[in-house]
Amino acid sequence: FGDLQLSEYESLERVSRLAQGIAEYGHAFVAWADLHIDDDSQWDRFEEAYFGYYDSLDDYAEQLADDLGYTKLLSDTIPEYLKPYTSFDSEQFGRDIHDGGDISISDAPHGGIWIFDGRM
Repeated sequence: FGDLQLSEYESLERVSRLAQGIAEYGHAFVAWADLHIDDDSQWDRFEEAYFGYYDSLDDYAEQLADDLGYTKLLSDTIPEYLKPYTSFDSEQFGRDIHDGGDISISDAPHGGIWIFDGRM
């Protein structure tokens, strides 16, 4: 069960649900379950809440900015002569969406992070 700490009195049903989640989704499910250890009803929302594995928060923020069209918007609206002086601060963007509670982050055991919807 990875880093998830279970009590010695866990119900067999709960242990079975964890094992099924790991078998189906891998160790990212353990991270999700750990975020919601006191509310295992959230475990069923893993597919909806899981945004993926990324090497860093900055990588996730860059991908999200591309997906939302921010990168294209900047490219299309900023004149060519100003582009060398402008950039999108994906590091700050990542911190802001994390600090604002939009995402939850769990460290993956061999590096990188798992990103989850923090509003769930």
